[in-house]
Amino acid sequence: MESRNVVEDLRPQRKDFVIAAEGASGMLAASRLQKTQLNHLIAVCGEATCTQEIENYLRYQEARDVWPKETANQVIVPMQEVLKKHEITDDAQRVAAWRLYAVFLTRAFTYRKAQRNTQRDGQTSAHQEKRDKAR
Repeated sequence: MESRNVVEDLRPQRKDFVIAAEGASGMLAASRLQKTQLNHLIAVCGEATCTQEIENYLRYQEARDVWPKETANQVIVPMQEVLKKHEITDDAQRVAAWRLYAVFLTRAFTYRKAQRNTQRDGQTSAHQEKRDKAR
């Protein structure tokens, strides 16, 4: 089980994890990716002992065409930048950071996907109303 101190030590960086996740979520929400895949990422982050395991999983899923092409790096690179910015080098802290990032990414993805669906549904309703008025 993860030490409370490791998570608490990351508290000052959480804003940057959220910002990185928000940035990556837009592209993901526009893709065919489903929330289930992000839930699997959270599970992988919960079991991982190093960030290389997590990055390997994402690239593997992309190669299997479970994740759309080019998405692995669009998820990995922002996190790598945050880890580098805050000089987080300890494996336990890096994995704990990925756990937080994966949760924030899933939340942001869920919101963005719902927004896209609402916009799409709104456009569909507007088109239907125009057709109804034309009749």
